[in-house]
Amino acid sequence: MKRIVSGLFIATALFFATSCNNNTSDKPADVEKAKATTGIGQATWLIGAWKSAQPEGIAYEVWSKENDTCLAGKSFLVRGKDTIPMETMKLKQSGNDLQYIPTVNGQNGGQPVSFTLTSGASEEMIFENPAHDFPQKITYKHVTPDSLFAAISGKIGGQIHTESFPMGRAK
Repeated sequence: MKRIVSGLFIATALFFATSCNNNTSDKPADVEKAKATTGIGQATWLIGAWKSAQPEGIAYEVWSKENDTCLAGKSFLVRGKDTIPMETMKLKQSGNDLQYIPTVNGQNGGQPVSFTLTSGASEEMIFENPAHDFPQKITYKHVTPDSLFAAISGKIGGQIHTESFPMGRAK
């Protein structure tokens, strides 16, 4: 698999082309006590438009609620007058698991990669996929109503690598 780059946290307000399971009978994640407080309902702070200044341009990430078991997002980068689509994302309840599922343009053969919630509280979610090349860990933390912090991390060539993305609400 190819490396998921910093575009992981960039988004657009364009149409949400991702589809989510319309089954609303799934219950919030309860595999562990920490997970019990973090289901789709507890992640509503993610909904909206976010932006982050990056060396490549201004990164945007936009999330909306598709239904009771799925949030959907898209990302893009604005560089000068150019808008570059980067990826689509899903935050999806699947049985007792909460999955973060990005599909990055030009990577992984256009296929989505699934990361499972391993730790969470009402203001933070940590998703992991130890089998993925990079990242193996994705973190979202709600700092204030108008700011959040996201990070991707994992090993590259045996060395731990982290990329951080402080974001503010896009106006």
